[in-house]
Amino acid sequence: MNKTEKVIVFVVMGTLVIASVLFKPKLPTRINPSITPVSIPKRMLFVGDIMMARGVAQLTEKYGLEYPFFNIRPLFYLFNWNIIYGNLEGPVRTEAKPVSLFSVRFDYSPEIPQLLAKLGFNLLNIANNHMADQGYSAIDSTRKYLEENHIFPLGDYSDCSLKYKYQKDNFIFLGANLVYKSKYCVQDLLQEIKELKTKDTNLYVIVTPHW
Repeated sequence: MNKTEKVIVFVVMGTLVIASVLFKPKLPTRINPSITPVSIPKRMLFVGDIMMARGVAQLTEKYGLEYPFFNIRPLFYLFNWNIIYGNLEGPVRTEAKPVSLFSVRFDYSPEIPQLLAKLGFNLLNIANNHMADQGYSAIDSTRKYLEENHIFPLGDYSDCSLKYKYQKDNFIFLGANLVYKSKYCVQDLLQEIKELKTKDTNLYVIVTPHW
C-alpha cells in the first residue's frame, strides 16, 4: 500500500468514526413493567354455629351423624373449596356423654371432627363460650382431635392473641370469644388487626367474634 492509498484509507476510516459519533442510533429505552401484587383467587365456604348436642344428638342417633347436613351437603362439593369454615360450638373428648335437652353444657365425641373433616372442613373456630363446658382439659382435647383430622383449631376460649391465628396466603383468620369477661380483649384485638394491616396492606383479615 503506497502513501496515497494510506491517506485515502485513513480519511475513509476517520469519516466513518465521525459519522458513527454524530449519527449514533438511539437505542430504545427498556421499560421494566411495574409488578402489581396478584391476589390468588380463593374459594371459601362459611357456615355458622355447629351444635351437635341436645335435640340434634337425638336426631343423629336416629338418622345418622350426617343428618344435620343432609340438605346442604351438595354445597360442600360444589367447588374445590380452599377453606371450609365453621364455629364448633362445644368441646370434643373421648369420654363425651349425651346431654339433656335443657343442658347448656355441650359434649361431643371424636366422631364429630371425623365427620366434619369428611365434609371438607379445614378450619374451625373454637373461640366461644361453650368450649370450656367440660373444663379446660377438654379444650386441649378438642385441639388434639381437630388437628388429628387435619382441621385447624382457630382462636381460644380466653386468649385473643395472634398465636392462635390461621394464615392462608394473604388471608388471616382470627377467632375471638367476646362472651363474659373475654369482651375486654376487644381493644387488644383491634390493635393486633391494625398492626397486621400496617405490615402488609394487601392482607385480608377475617375475624370471627363470638358473643
